[in-house]
Amino acid sequence: MIVVDHCLITPATSHLLEPYKVFDVYRGIRLTLCHLCAIDFGSYQSAYFGFPDNRRIGYGHFNFVKEISRPQIVKDKYCPECDKRLNFLNFLIEIRQMNGSH
Repeated sequence: MIVVDHCLITPATSHLLEPYKVFDVYRGIRLTLCHLCAIDFGSYQSAYFGFPDNRRIGYGHFNFVKEISRPQIVKDKYCPECDKRLNFLNFLIEIRQMNGSH
C-alpha cells in the first residue's frame, strides 16, 4: 500500500492518475507523486518552499527512484484548510528549514 504525498486522490479514482512514482525531489527528500502532480510541481512559487531567490524545482529537477506498480492507495491524514496531505506538509517543513525559512 502507498500513500500519495501530494494530491487528494482517492482509492476509487487512483487509476486515473497512474503511474505513481517515487522521486528524490530535493536534497534526498522523497515524495510519491501521481503523474499529474509530478508535472505540475514546478508551478509553485519559490517562496513557498523557502527559496531566497526565484528558483523553482520541478519535474526536470527530480531524480527518479522507482515506479509503483499496481498501487493500492490508502487514506491518510490531510489538512482540511489547505487540502495538503500530511506527508507533503512534513516535506514543506523540511525544505523550508533547509532553506533557512521557518
